[in-house]
Amino acid sequence: MCKEEGLDYPDKPDDMLTWILESASPENEQMTGSIALRILNINFQSIHTTYVFFAHSVYNLAAQPDYLDILREEAYIHLHISGTVEQYSLEDLENCIKLDSFLKETLRLNDLGSIALPRKALAPLTLADGTVIPVGTIVTSASSSAHLNRAHYENPETFDGLRFAKLREDCESSKIYGDRFSKYSLTSVGSEFLTFGGGRHTWCAK
Repeated sequence: MCKEEGLDYPDKPDDMLTWILESASPENEQMTGSIALRILNINFQSIHTTYVFFAHSVYNLAAQPDYLDILREEAYIHLHISGTVEQYSLEDLENCIKLDSFLKETLRLNDLGSIALPRKALAPLTLADGTVIPVGTIVTSASSSAHLNRAHYENPETFDGLRFAKLREDCESSKIYGDRFSKYSLTSVGSEFLTFGGGRHTWCAK
C-alpha cells in the first residue's frame, strides 16, 4: 500500500507495523526479514516486560493483602465497578492514584533489570570531570542504585504501595502541580526512576 499510495493514504492504520514500514530505509530495512526481526524484537520487549511487571504486582498484593480494600475502594469510586463491563476513560484511570502508586512502587523494587539507558558511543565523548568515553563504548545507568537511593526515597528497601500517592497528595496540599506533581505518576521518567528510560528515547509503550 505504501509503495502504491505513498506514505499518506485514506484509512491508513496508526499502529506499530505502519510506523516500522514508514521508518524503514529503502536500502535494506524494507526487506521482509528485516521487518519481521524488528517486530519480533518489539514483541519480546513488550510481552516479556509486561507479564513480569504484572506478576510482581500480584505477588506484592498477595504478600500484603491490606492493600486489597484500599485499591478496591478506589477502583469502585473512579472506575464505577458495579458488576457490568464499562469503557473506562483515560481520566478515570488517571484518578486512580493509589493504584498508580502501587504499580510504580512495584517497578521501583522489582525492576526489569539492574541497568537502564544503554547507549553506544558513536564518537569520542569527554565528560565534565575529564573522563573520556571512546568510540564503541557501551554506557548504561545503574537503575537499581537510583531506585534504592536514600537521597531520593525514604526507607528505600521497604515496599510502600502508597509512597507515590502520598507524594502527589503532598504536592496537592501545597498547591504544587506541573512537573513536580506529575513526576510521581507511573509513566514519568527522571534520574530517580529509570524503568522507562529517559531522554529522547523514553520507552514509547509506557
